[in-house]
Amino acid sequence: MNFKEMTNEAIKEHLSSITKSLSEEGLTDEMLDSAEKDIDGANKELAERKARAEKKASAQAEATKAFNSIVVPQDSFTPNQNTNKQEASMDQKQYSTKSAEYRSAWLKNMGGDMFAPMNEAEKAAFTIVTSDTTNGYDSLVPVDTANRIIDLTKEKIALFNDLTVYNAASSYTVPVVKSITKGDATSVTEGQSNADGEVEVIEEIAVNPTDYAKDSTMSARFKLQSIDAFETWLVEHVVERIIRKINQDVWTKISTAATTASNVVAVTGALKDTDVRTVLGSIKGSGNIVVYCNRKTLYTDLVGVETTNGDKLFTESTMVDPVVKGVVYGCAVKVDEDVADGEIYFAIPGQIEANMFEAANILSEIDVKTRNTVYAGHAIFGCAVKREDAFGKITITASV
Repeated sequence: MNFKEMTNEAIKEHLSSITKSLSEEGLTDEMLDSAEKDIDGANKELAERKARAEKKASAQAEATKAFNSIVVPQDSFTPNQNTNKQEASMDQKQYSTKSAEYRSAWLKNMGGDMFAPMNEAEKAAFTIVTSDTTNGYDSLVPVDTANRIIDLTKEKIALFNDLTVYNAASSYTVPVVKSITKGDATSVTEGQSNADGEVEVIEEIAVNPTDYAKDSTMSARFKLQSIDAFETWLVEHVVERIIRKINQDVWTKISTAATTASNVVAVTGALKDTDVRTVLGSIKGSGNIVVYCNRKTLYTDLVGVETTNGDKLFTESTMVDPVVKGVVYGCAVKVDEDVADGEIYFAIPGQIEANMFEAANILSEIDVKTRNTVYAGHAIFGCAVKREDAFGKITITASV
């Protein structure tokens, strides 16, 4: 494994997965040797990075010391000395993807000649962050911009926001206990052990990466008046489309999983209370059940359903929320526009293993023939369903 191309976070995530795997039973000598080799390689790379960082800090300290020791005649070099002090102070500032200067520099670089040139602070921030070899490709997006992407998912993309998304650097498997055929927990006499050795049926679920891409072209004449407006355009026209496609693919996996007779109910005509209770009763697995549908299905089919006592099945939330609209039998009802008309899903989001191999990022390039700018977004994501019976579905067809 090439640790030099991995971020510090990715290396730590890999070490964590190794630690988890070492707790498993039945490890072979080959597996142990491979784990030991990876641990040594990771520790070596982290030690080298630490040494480089310390060397850089030491060099900066020596440069500052040498600069402060210079005595310059005040009558002839005062202006230049002040300028040099400002530049030295600027160089010594620790810029990162969290810096406001880097955010504006990154957006100005994306916008080309749409905005004023970078000032000295922005130039320094952009150079320092983009030249840091410890940063992975996906780590160059400014933190504030990345937070806007996260806020976007909370406001518009319900299922994706409910997932616990990990950040492993490569494909991995998750062991899932399908059944315990022998040796489950039992009561015993004090001081005695379980007489039966545990026998489990374990299935390994693979989480493999899928690449996602979206590009958008801005004409040479199209201009935005502010950096904030440009950031909004990038997020909504490039990144949102990528995350929405990821969300749709997760729904495809859930739809494929929810195929057993008890977990899927086909309704012709009006939806009834018993249909909802049938699916809810079929859901298994730990975690809270969430009900998902699009806005049309919510107000056309679900809101009007009454219980056997004549009460409304759906209780509307008193809070103004773009996603959470109310509850059904204690389960949150959320609007997700990637769910098709006439479909209602019942899901335990925690039963989906999700991993973002590379966070959404954007590059720009000018087409020399047209002078248009192409903005290309990219992300790598993968997920797997851990247990199929943690999901259910109702399909509603109008009566003929």
